[in-house]
Amino acid sequence: MSFLQFAPQYFEYVSKAFFDDMPSYLCRVLGVYRVETMAKKIKTKQYVVLMENLFYDRTITRIFDLKGSTRSRYLREASTPSEAQGEVLLDVNLLKVREMC
Repeated sequence: MSFLQFAPQYFEYVSKAFFDDMPSYLCRVLGVYRVETMAKKIKTKQYVVLMENLFYDRTITRIFDLKGSTRSRYLREASTPSEAQGEVLLDVNLLKVREMC
């Protein structure tokens, strides 16, 4: 799906969250770019979305990669802190954390 298709709804949501002082976990999009490269006479296009870094100057205890699906979206959590370093959890892991709260 192209950013242009959902951009109006995205900007409406982000504006409402900002002006109504509503908390949101949605990252702010800072820019959307098309990058074209040429190598060995082959032209390649890539689209890049530049987003804010939510982890800057924060202590993060868990990271989730959410796709909005529960099919094959569970990762066995590490048993020790050193094992968990850099571990990215999935959708079902988040659901289990919410059940515990």
